[in-house]
Amino acid sequence: MGSTATIMLTGARAASVAIGQERQAGASEARGNFEAAQDTRNATLAATQSLQTTQEGSIESRAAIVKGRVGVGQNRASYGAQGVDISTGSAVDVQGNTSRMSTLDAAMITNNAARKAWGYDVEAQSYREQSILAKLSGDNTASGLRAQSASTLLTGASQMYSEYFAAHPKVGSPGAMTGGRTQH
Repeated sequence: MGSTATIMLTGARAASVAIGQERQAGASEARGNFEAAQDTRNATLAATQSLQTTQEGSIESRAAIVKGRVGVGQNRASYGAQGVDISTGSAVDVQGNTSRMSTLDAAMITNNAARKAWGYDVEAQSYREQSILAKLSGDNTASGLRAQSASTLLTGASQMYSEYFAAHPKVGSPGAMTGGRTQH
């Protein structure tokens, strides 16, 4: 009776360990999927920030051009009120400089927005890659744990087999296979 209990405990232990490994495999897959989903969501947010930054840069750039035009208009009005000819000399230079400065400001705003958007694009790509790696990591760990689970079951079965034949030596003898008679 003791040998039967030992054999049963060996089988139960192997099954218990295998079940635990299967549960760990499922948890690993779930964790990988969760992390992948988080990274995908973060990639989407970064891509959205990139788009918003580009749009804001475009709006601010146009505003800088408009501000420059307003400045040129104010210069003309001021010169006109003072009786200065706005089509010659320093008045033309001031208007040209104001216009060039607003164009330069607009270009800098556009450039800065593009750089910032590029940073968000790189961040989004990084999150997309992390998402793939998280999924693969979870799947690979789960595959390894499932292989361990199968190995645990096979090892348990082998141990049960060994324990059974250790407890019943006559069953495993060559004569037991032929009913105790030697065949010629």
